[in-house]
Amino acid sequence: MNKAREQPIIIVRKKVQGHGHHGGAWKVAFADFMTAMFALFLVLWLVNQSSDVKAAIAGYFADPLGRADVSIEAVACDAANAAVLHLQPGEPVLHVRRLTWSASGRPVDYEHLYCRGDAWQYRVQLNRRST
Repeated sequence: MNKAREQPIIIVRKKVQGHGHHGGAWKVAFADFMTAMFALFLVLWLVNQSSDVKAAIAGYFADPLGRADVSIEAVACDAANAAVLHLQPGEPVLHVRRLTWSASGRPVDYEHLYCRGDAWQYRVQLNRRST
């Protein structure tokens, strides 16, 4: 046999790869860009609001919450709340009233909550002020 034919034919194929892994830096840059755009649109929205809205927003940040008065009592459930709570009218429920005050003494929020007694959990955190 011919010696030229005895040698194996070698075919070299190069793998065509994509652009490779670029890391996640672009994601961080994109998130920073989106955060900046959100802040810009928020500022533009605020600038376009009425004086009352601006005053309310400024008041929220200038006058933090001070205290809340909470009362909890057992009452007979009325028909409207009974339908929502899946109870019969007249069954006992807990009625929670909460009035939240700002640090300057201005009422901020008033709530009425009705809760089933069998689905009630009470948690409280008490912090003592240093004197």
